[in-house]
Amino acid sequence: MGINLIFGLTVSGINNAAHIGGMIMGVLLAIAWYFSQKAHKKSRVQIVALIVGTLMLAAFYSYCNELSTGLHPLWSEILRQNQLSF
Repeated sequence: MGINLIFGLTVSGINNAAHIGGMIMGVLLAIAWYFSQKAHKKSRVQIVALIVGTLMLAAFYSYCNELSTGLHPLWSEILRQNQLSF
């Protein structure tokens, strides 16, 4: 994980948010798996972890969509200019 973060910080064009997000989700899934193995009712803990993970995924997706709305006009302009050059 450290190598990926250092590599992402030193090389341009790499999305560090994706590396950090993946690291956070990996930690959360590992914690959920650990507690599901220690719990007396494993299936209940696993279902709760699945629901929480799904809600977090939906929240992250929504957040990223909100961040990218400002890029749509830029991409439209780039595509329009590329079509004119051909």
